[in-house]
Amino acid sequence: MDCVIVSPHVDDAFLSLGGLLSKKQFGTALVLNLFSQSKYAKPRYGDSVKEIGKERRREELINAAAVGCAVEFSGLPEAGLRGYQIGADGKIWGDNPSRRDIEVAIEAERRILDRIRDAKDVFFPLAIGRHVDHMIVSKIGIETATRKNSGLNFHFYEDMPYAIHSPSRAGYLDIGLSGHQMHPKMLRFNPVTKFRLCSNYISQFNQYDALRIVLYGKQMRVLGGFNERIWSVNDYEYLGALATKEPIINGAVREIRDKHQYSRLTAKGHEN
Repeated sequence: MDCVIVSPHVDDAFLSLGGLLSKKQFGTALVLNLFSQSKYAKPRYGDSVKEIGKERRREELINAAAVGCAVEFSGLPEAGLRGYQIGADGKIWGDNPSRRDIEVAIEAERRILDRIRDAKDVFFPLAIGRHVDHMIVSKIGIETATRKNSGLNFHFYEDMPYAIHSPSRAGYLDIGLSGHQMHPKMLRFNPVTKFRLCSNYISQFNQYDALRIVLYGKQMRVLGGFNERIWSVNDYEYLGALATKEPIINGAVREIRDKHQYSRLTAKGHEN
């Protein structure tokens, strides 16, 4: 595969980068869905994790077939299956990942590194909206991007639909998007195609939600038309300092790695 889109949940890649995927702007693509074990869906789908997961995978595979990309489901449990509850002490949005996320973060990182070995470009979420699963994946992306010998091009994308509600808040500044370190790129997309892709996630959204995602791309007027926005890394020393200051889950992952004698490989298979 030429590129890998790292997707926290089933649907994140197509909601955020459906235009990129449909136009094959970075060549052949693999969508790596990490937290694909889910209990979240509209009420009519019930509360069976197995059935909800089956429906969400079906929706994703329809879109993958439509654009001609590969899809992988890692089967890791989403936040709601790890004890997080909306509106409770362990709320899904707003807090940094905690120790309950350590093991799943390590496994997510392992799967990411295994899949990006032969890619040219890899895309991570910005964690806009600060959903804990998105934050885990974004932090892994930051740390991975600091390995200059990886030979990869690293990009960060706006998380949809969260960017609609917080276009200038959490997420952007977390990875140093202010100043000269990273610069946005606009990727044109066909609004009709993206609307169809977003509308396929009927277990999650209605057509109005899909339309809002598409219309958000109209706000990116630099090139006219409809655009998705990504940031590409061009200052690895800056990201290296950032990763040292705030490693994944504030250093807890390193502690667990030592405990389990966990040996991590870089993207090209060299010992770290």
